[in-house]
Amino acid sequence: MPAANARTPLSGASLQPPPSYASTASSMKVTAATPPPSSILSRKNPFQYDSPIDTYEKVKIVVMCLLGVPLLRVLLLLVVVLCVVVVSHVALLGFQRVDPRTGEARALPAWRRWLAAPVPLLVRAGLFVVGYYWIPVTAPPGFDRSHRSLPRVIVSNHVSFVDGLFLLSYLAPSIAMKADVAALPLLGKVVQTTQPVLIDRATAAGRQRALREIAAHIAAPARPPLLVFPEGTTSTQGYLTQFKVGSFSSGVPCQPVLLRYPFAHFDVSWPPGVSGRYLALRLLCQVRNRLEVEFLPPYVPTRDEAAQPALYAENVRQAMARALGVACTNHAFEDVALLLDAAAGAYARAHVVPLTDAAEVARLTDLRGAGVARLVAHFAALDADRDGQLSLAEAARLFPDDDPALLARLFALVDADGSGQIDFRELCLALRALAAAGRDSSSDTDGDGRRRRDTRDNDDGDELLLRFAFRLYDLDGDGVLDARELERLLRFQQGFYGAEPQSVDALLGELRGAAAVSVEEFEALMRRQPALLAHARSKLEALRGEVRQ
Repeated sequence: MPAANARTPLSGASLQPPPSYASTASSMKVTAATPPPSSILSRKNPFQYDSPIDTYEKVKIVVMCLLGVPLLRVLLLLVVVLCVVVVSHVALLGFQRVDPRTGEARALPAWRRWLAAPVPLLVRAGLFVVGYYWIPVTAPPGFDRSHRSLPRVIVSNHVSFVDGLFLLSYLAPSIAMKADVAALPLLGKVVQTTQPVLIDRATAAGRQRALREIAAHIAAPARPPLLVFPEGTTSTQGYLTQFKVGSFSSGVPCQPVLLRYPFAHFDVSWPPGVSGRYLALRLLCQVRNRLEVEFLPPYVPTRDEAAQPALYAENVRQAMARALGVACTNHAFEDVALLLDAAAGAYARAHVVPLTDAAEVARLTDLRGAGVARLVAHFAALDADRDGQLSLAEAARLFPDDDPALLARLFALVDADGSGQIDFRELCLALRALAAAGRDSSSDTDGDGRRRRDTRDNDDGDELLLRFAFRLYDLDGDGVLDARELERLLRFQQGFYGAEPQSVDALLGELRGAAAVSVEEFEALMRRQPALLAHARSKLEALRGEVRQ
């Protein structure tokens, strides 16, 4: 058990992160280079639950149920919960959390905090009842868990519903949590005894308000340190997902906490799609449950990190991942929303999340939220054998009247790794050209969940589309277009896609006499005749699930 009376080093010389943590801001920038194809990426799925009920577990569950252990634990838990609810309601009797004049959250007076003091002890009793009899805690020399000595921000990996309960019992912090939790009957008062920061993730205004409340809470030394799960969602134990930057925006030191749940047969991880009731039932049927806790040295940000919350958050995540011995992945809360989508969730869990993440899909396709879910559903509808990839025959269903040579060329362009199959990430890579072109208004989102771009993006976007069109028309892949190649394709689009005959004739007139057309010459011609890009654009629109009228 860590020393109880030692002072944190924050009161003296600050603990600087090791040199390996102090990466520069340039390392955080996303470059414009083409991302690697899916085939060279390792498949990472932090939301894949793999803890089946094997024969040993079945026998154990039957024996425990016959002995009445789960029922006894439930009855004891009800007693503990009743005590917690009574103590919380007494401590908060007549208290208004939000000041009606200012709209700001009020701090609990000292006498109310004394009345609520039994809550952490009762929570620990509840954990004991369900099998967490002994929870080993390791910490650096001089660690002191008193509120006076802890950094103002405590950050932890998020694995299970047990995480917050233990940290509440051990540190009695304030907790940043979803606003819905505070509205629960009976338990809402229990939550309020922690002086929480409530986060409404459904709206931009709610998220901005949460950032302000986090900053105000951190700046108020009279309030408890703020516990934050920066991943924003639970995942399996083998990964750390992307950290939200809100808790790092103040640039103050943080206290990293690592939670490990060693297991042989039952993993308590709670990724999306796994029933909480299912986990609770299995938890109650264990002889004992294991949790190990490790406090790392307080992380003091460098000047660069304090000025750049994203850099600070990423370096803390890397430090925690190294200590846990797990991998980092760019998946985030938005991926959970995709997994819970009724139309796309199951397919996304099996074939999308292992290859990419919602942030990358948004960056490549310009789609957000529901738009990403619709793209996944569209891809799944084409994938007849549900293997997560499109064959040429499956993709051809989108282009029943197209020239076979053109279709084969289009397929080869989208199939970035040359495997003969198109996976979802390869589709998104191809859609970069369409997403980057034609966005000429503000940077918010439209009704389809697509992010509009500023006019400054137009030149870059048009160049991507132009180069895609050139490669599409270059059927033999020799890097140049002859007049016959171009005429064959332009005549095809003339009727169906609405290109004016005079536009086609004018372009062909410019080409007569030229042995071949380079990509630069092609781009110059297309900029003078932009309507002729409709053919290439329509192919990408069909791949994205849009029908050109």
